[in-house]
This record gives sequence, structure tokens and C-alpha cells, in this order.
Amino acid sequence: MFTAISIEADIKGQHAYQRSNVRITPPAGWCVVPEGMLPLENFPYGEIETTVIDEVTYLTKWTPLPIPEVIPLMPTAEELRKNAYETEEIINWPEGTDTMITVDQANLLYLDYFAEGNQDVCTKLQVLIANAKNDIRNRYPD
Repeated sequence: MFTAISIEADIKGQHAYQRSNVRITPPAGWCVVPEGMLPLENFPYGEIETTVIDEVTYLTKWTPLPIPEVIPLMPTAEELRKNAYETEEIINWPEGTDTMITVDQANLLYLDYFAEGNQDVCTKLQVLIANAKNDIRNRYPD
């Protein structure tokens, strides 16, 4: 397998790379990785040295760098609210029971009752949904 890597690394020491079944002459700013050097430790994170032979740049030395720790991104308030609407059983329904449902489930029930023309139940669900969403918004404000 033919491998070419960028000579310049990003701020973390990561090199862009391309692999191919076809040998090509890499463009300026790239070098050929000799097959005998593969696999490269901690690839694509490393420091390199190169040499030019017959107008083609080759990798001659690879010094591995530590692979950076992946830091998970904190979800946004909007994502946290969306997740809460989908997963938190926060609404007591039907009233007078121990059954709890999510905001999304309550919204679906609201649509069903609305389609049936049951305005009284829609009004009750609308109040419960609004209160639950308000509680969730207070926990996950913008």
C-alpha cells in the first residue's frame, strides 16, 4: 500500500495522509513513506525528517508523538434540553396514577387528543407540558 503524508503537521503534531493501491508522485509539501518504515508508531502523530531523491521527497525518520487525549465536547443547553424532553419521565399522566411520561410522549398524546377534538384533555396536557419544559429550561438555561 502506497502512503504519502504531509510534511507540515498541525498544532497537535498530526500529519495529513493519503493511502492508495497506486503509486503516485506526491505533490509539493508531501512525502512518500517507504513501505519498510510502516507501520509508524502513533501514526499520524509524529515529527519527521525527509530527503529528496530524484525530485521525490521521502520520509527518512519518524519520531512518534503522544496521541492527544480526546476531550469530549460538553453538550449545549439546547442538546441537554432535547435529551431531557426525550428521556426524563417528568410528567405524571394520567393524572391520579403513578405513571410518569416524558415531554415528547406527552406531546404525542396531546396530538392524539387534539385530533379527537378532546379540548379538555388537551388543555390539561398543555399545562403539564409547559410546566415540565419550564422546569427543564430552568435546569439547562442558555
